[in-house]
Amino acid sequence: MQLLCTPPNMDDPNRKEASKLIDIHTHVPITVPFLDDGEVLRAYEQKYSAKHRALENDYASLCTPVERWQKSSGFPTKCANFCPVLEHCRSFSARHGEKHPLDAWIAKTPSRADSTSHGGLPTQFERNAAA
Repeated sequence: MQLLCTPPNMDDPNRKEASKLIDIHTHVPITVPFLDDGEVLRAYEQKYSAKHRALENDYASLCTPVERWQKSSGFPTKCANFCPVLEHCRSFSARHGEKHPLDAWIAKTPSRADSTSHGGLPTQFERNAAA
């Protein structure tokens, strides 16, 4: 399947800069891979089962580095900026003797000043800590 995307704000200097990188037209085609319905259903059934096991056992395994968008520095971008269950996850980890990836990154990072360099804004973790 192929979708057509209209690039936003592409009539000013952005268009000129972007055209240096790729051939820009009014619409940019984006190829979307086809996923079998059964494959999608199995993935959601696995997520559903994992959620119920976590609630029954009061424990959920940590996301993989790929799932948490972990950078080479060890900074777990998704955990720090986008995870709606960060505090629950950290609590699960602490109760089961695991070090949450965000806590591990904080422990190995001598200066917390680096953490705001991820997009130039405080992370969700830092906003919560400040509240």
